[in-house]
Amino acid sequence: MPAVPSLLHSLADGLGSNKLEHTFLQHIELSGAIATSDTFRLARETFGPLKLSVHYGMTESGPVVAWPCEQVPDNFEAGKVTSGFPVAGCIVRVCAPHSRTPLPRGELGEIHQNSSQLVTGYIGIARDDAFYKDESGVWYVTGDQGIMHPSGEVEVCGRYKDIIIRGGENISPAQIEAVLNRDNGLEACVVGASDDILGEVPVAVVSGGDRLQDSGQSLPSLVVQHLGPSFALDQVVPLSDLGLVEFPRTTLGKIRKQELALALDKYRKASKPRPIGDGAGLARADSFDIADPLEKVLTDVWSRILGVPECTLGPETKINDLADSLTMMQFRRLLRKDHALELSLSEMIKNPTIAEQAILLGKTEKGKPKAKVGAPGREGPPGPFDVVEAYGDRERLKSIQQLVTPLLGLYGLGWAQDVEDIIPMNDVLANMVTARRRLRSSLRRDAFYCPNTTVESLYTALQGALSAHPLLRSMWVPTSASSVSHVIVRPAQRCWKLFLDYAGHSVDSSEDLANVWNGDNKLDTCGGQRGPGPLFRAVVFSVKCDPASAGVVYWTNHSAFDATSLSFFHETLNDLLCGKAITPRTSYKLWADSLHIGRHSPYAQAGARYFGEKLRGFAGYQASMVPQQRAPGFLEGNDEGWVGPGGTPGKADLRIPLDGQSGRHAANKGLRHVFKCSDLTRLHGEHSIAAHTVFKAALAVVNTDWTNTNTAFFRSLESGRQWPFLDSALASHLPSAADIDGPTLQASFNVINFDQEAEVTIDLLKRLRDDQELATRYQCTPLSLALAQLSEADRTALLDRGLSQLFNWVPNRSHLELSKLHQVQDEMNADTGLHWDFTSRGLGEVEAFVRWDCCQLGQGDVKQMLEDLEKVVNWLSDPLHWHAPTDERPKESKYRVWRPAVDELQLAAMSLMMSGV
Repeated sequence: MPAVPSLLHSLADGLGSNKLEHTFLQHIELSGAIATSDTFRLARETFGPLKLSVHYGMTESGPVVAWPCEQVPDNFEAGKVTSGFPVAGCIVRVCAPHSRTPLPRGELGEIHQNSSQLVTGYIGIARDDAFYKDESGVWYVTGDQGIMHPSGEVEVCGRYKDIIIRGGENISPAQIEAVLNRDNGLEACVVGASDDILGEVPVAVVSGGDRLQDSGQSLPSLVVQHLGPSFALDQVVPLSDLGLVEFPRTTLGKIRKQELALALDKYRKASKPRPIGDGAGLARADSFDIADPLEKVLTDVWSRILGVPECTLGPETKINDLADSLTMMQFRRLLRKDHALELSLSEMIKNPTIAEQAILLGKTEKGKPKAKVGAPGREGPPGPFDVVEAYGDRERLKSIQQLVTPLLGLYGLGWAQDVEDIIPMNDVLANMVTARRRLRSSLRRDAFYCPNTTVESLYTALQGALSAHPLLRSMWVPTSASSVSHVIVRPAQRCWKLFLDYAGHSVDSSEDLANVWNGDNKLDTCGGQRGPGPLFRAVVFSVKCDPASAGVVYWTNHSAFDATSLSFFHETLNDLLCGKAITPRTSYKLWADSLHIGRHSPYAQAGARYFGEKLRGFAGYQASMVPQQRAPGFLEGNDEGWVGPGGTPGKADLRIPLDGQSGRHAANKGLRHVFKCSDLTRLHGEHSIAAHTVFKAALAVVNTDWTNTNTAFFRSLESGRQWPFLDSALASHLPSAADIDGPTLQASFNVINFDQEAEVTIDLLKRLRDDQELATRYQCTPLSLALAQLSEADRTALLDRGLSQLFNWVPNRSHLELSKLHQVQDEMNADTGLHWDFTSRGLGEVEAFVRWDCCQLGQGDVKQMLEDLEKVVNWLSDPLHWHAPTDERPKESKYRVWRPAVDELQLAAMSLMMSGV
């Protein structure tokens, strides 16, 4: 019997507790909507034992995937309901959205199908991206979300056009519906609703009126329990509240989601949403009145930042148990933006509960945000008291002018009319532009599609965004034999000509933005990559298949941004495209000048001694290096134009990808993995051990297991978002360093030894936590000052092997709404061998994003390291192991066998070959 799932629900409701007596019904084939294992259970309760399967097909071609009757499984594994295998004459592939390249089996993607009965297009539409041709014939992009399992079975998971994008994360309504329709006696349909902060939020519309009062209280919690906080419902709405008696359906029984979404939108605009029970979890910011209690305001903002329902947060909830410092920084920004209230990071740490924070905000002027401090406006070029490097010294300023002016002339600029400021680069930033290990060292490329945006309005918005963010309209220039500076160009027509390209460029579709000029050494870059010059370049494109929209690709060197300041730029650009007021930021020049002034202060000297002691003996750690070096250089991303020691040109045959040429793309695309470990929250609550400390310890353990040594070392990037070399009492009177508009990042080095006998897990974690506190205290120490503490051998080894691995903890920005900026590409070319970016997602979830040098590691190596890392994280955070010696951990990863490494003699031979000897 063919049927849609809703027909089974209707039959079950009509029969009540009675089973349908039948003799001949042996097989029910479902189609037309997603069917879950609970739909199967309901069918068997109603009809008794029989075969059940799901047929997948469509009007454009007829049947696509089905189970032969004799092969239908009696039960599906782990609640996964597949539709079987492609029918005769039909080919199925699963690709990433907006791609035509098949994904590996087991990965979620978009279903494409080819068959002998497939139509070749739609009547009246000359060009349609849903159809394309290759050597196999005509393919149809179905828009359906699915997985092809290793066995070849196809599972349909939902519709991509139904996907809800909540704060940048994709949420499948079908997954939520499967949970809600389970054992509740209800029928729920989940649709996306607009939200001022998150862009879209999931809302459940539920039928089953008389049962909703009993079930509604637990539905949102049920979703969080099964799927996690990112799937949390914003609201549960009875169908009757929308003025509907039953769900609007097609003739095939499918719910008309678009019609339902329109009714929901009208309902939400007509009145303030009043979610049922813990469905109030993610209330909108515009539902607050001025007179609302501060606790209510704080609970709302924290719930959105943490991605948890409000009901899980009470006045005595300790936020320190749920959020790390980076998450707190995001909270500060949202609190200020939505409610014009201010809490500093230190205030949140000292007042960890929501009740304490509300009391603090309620005191006099405490909650009012401090005014932003910008660089004072000035007519004409900077004078001797405006350039910290030449403070009060007119001759020194004249010398700087003489060095800068010729470079300005190359770009049609002049000192008097075009130079706004001179800002000194610290050691880390200077290294990014002067240590040119290849053409694309430290270069980032981003591409954005801007829907419903004209090319002209995008160009104008870019001008406004660059005006608000000076570092992105800067050039790097040597200002002495030992110093490098940012030269800020005044925002005027000559500036736009240098940094923006608005010359009638176009692409066929938005996805082509990711490929335009890829690998072109003249166009796929910005001027400052070749030598002193501009550190940013943006090109505006029209999109042929969507004339009402535009796109932008930009290139920028890391010396002009960090993750936080770049997000400021994205927010500003998005706000300008939306016609909103932009948020002012704190001047980067004030921070950079302070760092320069204090670089030889007692604070800096103390930091140098700390790092000198920590890194002493580094030359002896070669065997502990991960990855072991197989080819010259550590170059994540495109290594074209790489150079060897002394700047000698590198030879292509010395850097061969371990996985072949496809390995280059895979390494730059990277791997993502989500770690789920509920014990991280308990560890933080009971011992003040943050998640980043656990992951740092776990990475160190995996490193030592892979190298069979007792030492692990890797670089870290510290945020540097503190006022440098200032006492905390003085710094508290300044604007928050979290709002500084520029690259405050600093380099730090971790050397972790495991030679302490019988050290238990909790002691290891506390040791690393305490060391991190010192590293944070001394993070603004100039790198050159720290290196001066080391022997020549240690210094050389650090500058060489210190690039091998990078551990980075980055802020979670999923709550940001960028409705006008849809990211198509994010490419970074870091000079490192193995690059780890970790992001806390709240409630024991951490996402890892890892990229690597394809000539040092293969994808299989990295996947194995991720697997080992997950095992160690779970072992370290398990309360049963807190007081167990770390040496008792599982040893299955002990001394992984590296592919043949390049030894010192081979490296020396490579250097000779590159120099022509």
